Order: sequence, then C-alpha cells, then structure tokens
Amino acid sequence: MINILLALLFLAIQVKAQQLIERNFTLTSEKESVIEAKKEIQEKAFQEAVLELCKELIGEERVQKNKNLIQSKIIAKAVRFIPFSKGSELDLKEKTYSQTVNLKINVNELKTLLKENKLLEEFNQRLTIIPYVSFENQLTNKRYKWWSKQDEGYKKLALLFEEQFQKNLLKNGIFFHRPATFDYLSSTPQSFIRESVLNVDDLIPLCKWHKANFLLTGSVIIKGNEKKSNQGFVVLKLNLSQPSTQTKVLVDIQRQYDFPVSKEALRLESAVENKFKEEVESLTLELYQQLDEILQRGILNTQTMKLQIVMGAQPLKMEWMKEKIRNSIANVKALKEREITAQGVTYEMEFAGSPEEIKNKLLVLDVSPGKLSFLKSSDKEMSFELK
Repeated sequence: MINILLALLFLAIQVKAQQLIERNFTLTSEKESVIEAKKEIQEKAFQEAVLELCKELIGEERVQKNKNLIQSKIIAKAVRFIPFSKGSELDLKEKTYSQTVNLKINVNELKTLLKENKLLEEFNQRLTIIPYVSFENQLTNKRYKWWSKQDEGYKKLALLFEEQFQKNLLKNGIFFHRPATFDYLSSTPQSFIRESVLNVDDLIPLCKWHKANFLLTGSVIIKGNEKKSNQGFVVLKLNLSQPSTQTKVLVDIQRQYDFPVSKEALRLESAVENKFKEEVESLTLELYQQLDEILQRGILNTQTMKLQIVMGAQPLKMEWMKEKIRNSIANVKALKEREITAQGVTYEMEFAGSPEEIKNKLLVLDVSPGKLSFLKSSDKEMSFELK
C-alpha cells in the first residue's frame, strides 16, 4: 500500500513538473475510412495546438515568418511535447466525420524545442550594448567617465574595460560599444547626456542615437583594504537594462576582486589591469549567459502588475489557481504571491502582451466547477472573483 502511495505521489510530482496544459479542438475529416479520419483529425489537432501556443509564446508575426521551420521542426515533432491525446466518438454527418480531441501539452518541452531552433529569442536584430560605466581609483584619486570632460584622469582602465568586453562578447555575437575609445562625447548630442543616472529611461535617446539595444550602467572602483595595507579591491557593480517605457534591470552583477597594492603608481595600475584581465572572461560570459536565458525565456518587453483574486483563505486552492494560470496562459511569464488575506490572494504578475489580453484569457480560463468574474482594473492592478 505504501509503495502504491509513493508511486502515485511521484507521478503527481512528475505531472506537475511537466507543466501540462489542456486544449480541446473540434475538427472534421472527409476521409471514408474511420481509421484514416481519426488519423487526419489528430494531425489537425496537433497542428492547431502547436500554432496556437507558438502564437502565444513568440507572436503571430514570427509564426507566419517561420511557418516552414515550425512545420518541419516543431509540428513534425509534436509527440515530443504532447504526451496525451484523447478523441471523442466520431460523429458522421453527410459523409463528413467530426471529433473533439483533448490534448495535454508539455509547455516546457515545447519551449525547449523552440529554443533549440532559435525561435524563442525575441530579438532578430543584432544585439548591441552601450556602457555608461564610471571608473574611480580611490588610492590615486583618479576617475573617468566617457560622458564628462572633467573626469579623464583614469581613462586607461576604461579603454581596457571596453577592449576586453568587446573582445569577449563578440565571441557570442554581441557588439559592445566603445565610447571612450572612439570619443562618443564629441559625436553625441549634449541633450542625450546625463551627468548622473537616476533613471535609465533618461538615456533612451542615447541608446537610439547609437543604435544600442541594451544599456550597461554601473561603476568600477579601486579601493584599499582597511584591514590589510598591502591589499586592494576591484569592486564592480554592473546593471544591464533595456531602456523602455517600463524599464527594469535584466542582469545585476556585483563582484569584488583582491589584488596586491604597491606604493609605486605604475605597479599599482599594472596590478589592477592584470587582475581585471584575469577575471573579465568569466565576467562577460556570465553577462552573456544571463542575457541569453532572458531572451530564450521570452521575458523581454514584459509588464508587471498585481493580480488580485477574491476566493477566501484556501491555501491549497490558491496554489492550484496559481499553477492553473501559469500553465494555461502562455503570456504569463511569472506569478508570485505578494499578499494573502482572509478574502483572497494578490499575485505579482509578469506578462507579455496587453492587460486587456490577459483579462480576456482569465475570463475564459477553465476553473471548473467555479468561474472567474472580473471586478475592476487600474494601471497597476486587476481584480477577479472566483465564484
């Protein structure tokens, strides 16, 4: 008995991990043979399911653009991510068979297949990054910012930073701008320059001017170790973002490297440069890997807002509702509980598309035996009630 319970528990965990969603399709066939009719209807169901989900995941425009690739690489391998299909009884009317087919689809496996065929990435154009990074050596009181003529005392490290970042990121197909090397300050309209970056959206014109998809902000600071006079630190704080109407930090990297301190200025700078060269390859690789994961997960150009569901304080039902939304609505990229009360739960929802699209999908979401009823919405929150 215990073995049976354990097996059932393991099976339940597996099913949940697979992130299966259900879709139903009612289709027809004019084949004379019952066997051939069933086969044709199932093939049509697989095709419609794949196209429908692909449109939700990568957009209708990209589906149309890559329809031949999707047909040969995704639909042809549908059995890989559709582990279950069941058809109703065939209904014959005027020499035409009709049947409703129920499919259970493994969304994660579909995403993996899309990723393997470079279809899940949101960017078709070349990836480019422009840095807005300041450099400061607190040991020598030198600093540098490419956007300021007043701070040019530590340009050497900035040049090394740009050279090494471009060299390593180009290996993965990402172009890294070199504003210090090529004097962007002289060629950039002054209205696009900001002395300090309080909001990266202020730099949208700068990014557009230099045709950069992403912005790398932050600082590189050289400072001493208060506990060891012969040791110093290279402290990097870098944030990668995509300036937009709803900007958020995509990649946050913070590192601290130690190096031997010399009283001679040239030896000091040489030690800093050597340490930087030692670490830059792994640093840029991490930056690329995190950005690539974001592209593959399709969470660029997403929005965040609160989703409140009035349903009473029922922990199991709340978890079930969360999984139902995540597994059934491909536009929803992330869903996290933010507040639980006696009346219900409030999630932080990250999604692609428009709020109206999410609202309409929630209204038709199968939450049998109940139903979601729309209550109200604002720019930051939408509310539903489970009846």
